[in-house]
Amino acid sequence: KMIMPVARFYNSSKQGEAKEYDSFDALHRDIADLYSGYTNEVCSIVSLDNSFKRLGFDIICEGDLGKVGISVRDVVEIILKRKATAVVLVHNHPSGSAIPSPEDITATEILSKSLASLGVKLIDHLIVVPDDYVSLAVSHQFQYLFKR
Repeated sequence: KMIMPVARFYNSSKQGEAKEYDSFDALHRDIADLYSGYTNEVCSIVSLDNSFKRLGFDIICEGDLGKVGISVRDVVEIILKRKATAVVLVHNHPSGSAIPSPEDITATEILSKSLASLGVKLIDHLIVVPDDYVSLAVSHQFQYLFKR
């Protein structure tokens, strides 16, 4: 039971908090590695500054096998603490299907609007599944959520 949490901790500490990304793909791969082994849904945010440097990776909530709730208040508290100007919302689908649910889309819309009012940009919502991920910002169907 300890192998996966230790591996996640090792990956996170190896990368350090102040990592700078040169592309969405590098950021996505980095985040997907941190989600290996979770059997319940987990939601996190990656806080970034203006130069796309990671300020933090924070798990904001954990749910059961098929559902997790996202608190805008918890997200805002972390963003203010980290002094972030941009964030990536991330959660996993342990079931293996990375297709966004209607609840995923609604949560993205609410969070995007809430953060915009604070001057913080939601740059992506990443859904991680074992050995893969889906980026809503890259998906043509959902790009409208990130054009603020």
